[in-house]
Amino acid sequence: IRVLTNSGWSENSDYAYESTMTSAPSDSPRNVIASVVPVDHYSAEIEVIFDPPTTPNGVITKYEIYYTESSSEDSTLR
Repeated sequence: IRVLTNSGWSENSDYAYESTMTSAPSDSPRNVIASVVPVDHYSAEIEVIFDPPTTPNGVITKYEIYYTESSSEDSTLR
């Protein structure tokens, strides 16, 4: 940076470098969809797709997905 006055231009200022620390995302993943994918007659898998958070605040290195087993045959996936 330099300044212009009636006397002319000042010398350039020293360079300054700054960066911010990374932190947890500001929001959750978006557009989360979970689907049951049958594997065979006795088992199935859950496929989860989603869009990343709008503001990641750094590089996201992993996602953790938690689930609870249900004994009901007519339960809703949440």
